[in-house]
Amino acid sequence: MTVRAPVLGVGVLVEHDGRVLLVKRGREPAKGLWALPGGKVEFKENLKHAAQREMREETGLDVEAGEVIYVFELIDERFHYVIVDLRARLLGGDLKPSDDVTDARWFERDKVGSETIEINTRRCLERVLRKP
Repeated sequence: MTVRAPVLGVGVLVEHDGRVLLVKRGREPAKGLWALPGGKVEFKENLKHAAQREMREETGLDVEAGEVIYVFELIDERFHYVIVDLRARLLGGDLKPSDDVTDARWFERDKVGSETIEINTRRCLERVLRKP
């Protein structure tokens, strides 16, 4: 008997100089859409370490992961993901998309939304970037 369980993943929100980093997904789910960088959490890896590793792997950037800011699920007949988005602070590195993404780009904070953004990323950004 095969046991299937949800897959835990992380997304990473990095703001720097009034801009937000998004990646264009090269694989499902959300292939071809702009989303927060991130990926699967490995066995015995905590959320912050997963976020830092995924940022390095997907974008070439080093970050310090911080607080949880948003949680959502992606469920369809092929997969079930539970995604935990964390805020992170940019430490350094050179922005270079990996083979998991087709592009990585900084977007002006007040202009996020002019591109095709994955719905849960849009919801996270609307909540977190809302002006006081």
